Amino acid sequence: MVIPTEHEFLELIIETLNLDSDVEITAETALFGGNLDLNSIDALEIGAVINQRFKVELKVEDEATRQAYANVRSLYIFVTDKMRQKIEAKEANAA
Repeated sequence: MVIPTEHEFLELIIETLNLDSDVEITAETALFGGNLDLNSIDALEIGAVINQRFKVELKVEDEATRQAYANVRSLYIFVTDKMRQKIEAKEANAA
């Protein structure tokens, strides 16, 4: 399991949402309520890609997950923290 860079994660979000090249998106860009105008279907698409690519499940009923969707950076931190936890658990079990 390879943890992506923030830039790679941002590119994945852009690709997943099929954003036009003229749409400015950074790590601090709000995913909802901002200029991206995303909806719940977009959130599900992002979650599905994250689950498929990084094996991290985003549970919409979880408050921490909802907060993680605030912007690209917060979602990146949330996902990579989950990935690190999985790596550490796997290493602990192997020892």
